[in-house]
Amino acid sequence: YCIETNDTVDVEEMLEFAASRKIVKAHWYLGQWYYMQQDYSLASENYAAFINETKDDSLRHLAQQRLNQCDRLDRMVRNSEMVCFVDSFVVDKEAFLSVYRMGNDVGRIATCAAYFGDGALPGHVNETERGMDIYFSDENDADEPLLKLYSRSKLGDSWGRVQPITGFDTKGNDDYPFMLADGVTLYFASDGEGSIGGYDIFVSRMDTESGRFFRPDNIGMPFNSTANDYMMAINEVANLGWFASDRNQPEGKVCVYVFIPNSEKMRVDVSSMGYAKALEIANISSIAATQGDAGLLRDAQRQMALLLY
Repeated sequence: YCIETNDTVDVEEMLEFAASRKIVKAHWYLGQWYYMQQDYSLASENYAAFINETKDDSLRHLAQQRLNQCDRLDRMVRNSEMVCFVDSFVVDKEAFLSVYRMGNDVGRIATCAAYFGDGALPGHVNETERGMDIYFSDENDADEPLLKLYSRSKLGDSWGRVQPITGFDTKGNDDYPFMLADGVTLYFASDGEGSIGGYDIFVSRMDTESGRFFRPDNIGMPFNSTANDYMMAINEVANLGWFASDRNQPEGKVCVYVFIPNSEKMRVDVSSMGYAKALEIANISSIAATQGDAGLLRDAQRQMALLLY
């Protein structure tokens, strides 16, 4: 009951007491509790303790699955990227693209329904800055259709054939594509293999000789979470990036984050800052806490104002 009602005052103390008295399943519920609090390190410890003490094979198997997930999330927390967030906007999910004021340097992103003029089309499309290529998602021809990624290039005044993005198969839905100006680096979101929950943002790069893409990488925290995270877009001229997430949002709402892309990735140092601080960074608990470099922030806010107004 305490876990279901998120009673933070009593539940942890009571369950820790129960575990100290060897009460059956106390570690099971502690693992569940710490997972809900996004403290994956303590969740892992308690699921491991439960596995060692339980005689229920079915629960042991389920606990092992949860332990594996918590271990992965814990590793991601400890490898979170240090990112300076400029601002965030909570908007209706259906209108989230209205916040992406990226300027003309990066092309265009839109829903496929709006871009192609067909209200029945699912998915999203990215038109590159010169308008010569588009990357979009559409349902494949499987018995149970999934959204997959495709591209199309302009040849003179007409568009060439639709080409599937090849080189990998996430075995899930792939949507929200965005190609960087280099024409090689593709961001997209997928709920398939490699996701830690819902849609996660991935990056892949094209082999320019074959046209195939390499196996995509999950870009990790703080960009991804156990909720839905998607539509990464970057204006390299303005040095600003955007992505959307429904973490900690009510139904029908999403938060669009604006951030400063790092030229070199800087990871959290758990040994110096502690796990709690690393967890705050991974979860984007406070935007203000990420804004350490005042000069860098002022430049980003100036660029953002230029794009907005």
